[in-house]
Amino acid sequence: MKLTVYLGLALQVLALYVQALRIFQTNENGWAALYFRTLSNLLRANGHDIFAMAPAQNHPGSGKELGKPAFRKKPCDYDACPPNSRRWGYNGSRTDLIWINAYPVVAMEYGIQRFSREYWNGEAADIAITGVNHGAALWMNLHFPGGVKARRLGC
Repeated sequence: MKLTVYLGLALQVLALYVQALRIFQTNENGWAALYFRTLSNLLRANGHDIFAMAPAQNHPGSGKELGKPAFRKKPCDYDACPPNSRRWGYNGSRTDLIWINAYPVVAMEYGIQRFSREYWNGEAADIAITGVNHGAALWMNLHFPGGVKARRLGC
């Protein structure tokens, strides 16, 4: 709750200087994670154009994991996507919210290089963000989170 309030205030101050950014968002805890969706909704409510793509399931500490998306055999976390489905899929009510059956770094790579550009008619994101993640990415753990790895790779 506190984080949402502070983030909301920070975004409102930022909105005084910047209007309607195209923001690509991902995380390592999966597309159904509460913090991920809350941040996405908050950014949209502040007038930004959001495109969010995250792993179908929680992948904590998977920073070194790469590879191509695979077909799903099991449902996503919280049954947010069906079993035996494609490698990625959309939210039924929001085409700007996509799950991908891959690790966080791959979600950022595919999201920035392919899906968000299709969504924005060839335009690139103004900024890419990762998180908000469950738990802390501090000190020694900073090298392991997938969202941090994606940022460090500059996808």
